[in-house]
Amino acid sequence: MTELNKNIKLLRIPEVLDVIPVGKSTWWEWVANGKAPKGLKLSERCTVWRLSDIQEFIDNLEEIGHE
Repeated sequence: MTELNKNIKLLRIPEVLDVIPVGKSTWWEWVANGKAPKGLKLSERCTVWRLSDIQEFIDNLEEIGHE
């Protein structure tokens, strides 16, 4: 494993929803509509998101809110 890979943090949906206070169905709707980042499918029932993708999503929401 490279040094870069060791620093990638992955979040499951409960952790994502801890920092983005919306319901699970709203989150999945946003993902389906392209508003939220697409997750990485680890298995049929397990999807994760890169922390960096979630942070970028939050930063973009903050920029939209300040315009």
